[in-house]
Amino acid sequence: MTTTTQQPQTPVNSNFDTWFDQFNPIENETGDSGVFVDDKCYMFETYGDDLEKVKAANPECVWTVVEIDEDEDDEESGGYVIVDGYHHVNRLGYIITEKPSVTGCFYEISYD
Repeated sequence: MTTTTQQPQTPVNSNFDTWFDQFNPIENETGDSGVFVDDKCYMFETYGDDLEKVKAANPECVWTVVEIDEDEDDEESGGYVIVDGYHHVNRLGYIITEKPSVTGCFYEISYD
């Protein structure tokens, strides 16, 4: 019997503009909060019709906007990141993209 150990994934870090251009988020035409670009909303809420749209989307095209905690030792910590996948903890909302995330990668996109 062989045992394999998975190595911890190093996140793929990117800035919002590069990520936005690469994955093409779809507009939430009924959205009125969260992530805006050129006065268009790209975040879907965590309940109701928005959540149903997220659940119906290709799971590889779903991203979660997450609030991250501040580190007492780092004045610039805290804020928001966008991570690939459907998450519940610290979620503020979801984004659906036209292009899927790359399998085997873990993304962490800075968003403030």
